[in-house]
Amino acid sequence: MNTLGFPGLGTIMAKRRVGYAQAALTLLGFAIFVGFMLWYFAGLLRAAGDFTADLEQFQTMVRSRAWIAGLGIGLVFVAWLWAVFSSMRILRAAREMRMPSP
Repeated sequence: MNTLGFPGLGTIMAKRRVGYAQAALTLLGFAIFVGFMLWYFAGLLRAAGDFTADLEQFQTMVRSRAWIAGLGIGLVFVAWLWAVFSSMRILRAAREMRMPSP
């Protein structure tokens, strides 16, 4: 759940508070990326409906703001990596509880 479904949720299910920060980072990154995509498609539809629109100008504007999409994807990726390491710690702790050392 933590690494495949929704980064942070598995950590929350394992009763670790850090999962809330992971989930918040995931949601923030996703919201930023979706916001950029909504802006992009709205501008594309606007340009498609206006025959006098300058497509070059729109493409230049998109390129200048593409970092916003990259930021959103980057935040989700960081949350995903954080969740992978949390999952490894949770699994290691579960193994140690199951098999006490001699």
